[in-house]
Amino acid sequence: MNSKQLGDALDISGQWMVELQMGKLLRRQLGVLGLLDDDSTIDVVAIGKASIPMAHHVRSILGLRITRQLVITNDESVPSENSHERGLAIGDHPVPGLRSLKAGSQLVKFLDSGTRSDVTLFLISGGASSICALPEDPLTLEHLSEI
Repeated sequence: MNSKQLGDALDISGQWMVELQMGKLLRRQLGVLGLLDDDSTIDVVAIGKASIPMAHHVRSILGLRITRQLVITNDESVPSENSHERGLAIGDHPVPGLRSLKAGSQLVKFLDSGTRSDVTLFLISGGASSICALPEDPLTLEHLSEI
């Protein structure tokens, strides 16, 4: 095994470790929130660079209890097989851009639309403040970009 193969193998094993820990953490937190022990229906909003794996883990835990889902992430976090998935919005990172504004609008539309769910669960990870933004007057996208 050459050094590149070894590095690739370590990267793969490291990613599995992160995902396994994320699943355990999310299961524990869902228990703390009482969402494992009831039959409430749930809308999921996941925002940030880790939103896709977070949403995946929550879906694997809660299954059909999830009524609707919106995942907002950046380009680099989207596997090519998920790029056209329904309920997926792409924002800009590390500096908020026009796609971040569109993602912010999609979030507001999602939250304003009627739902039959009992609970809305927010999963927030790093990068969320850039990936999803919708500044109110007098703030503008340029202000956010400067900050």
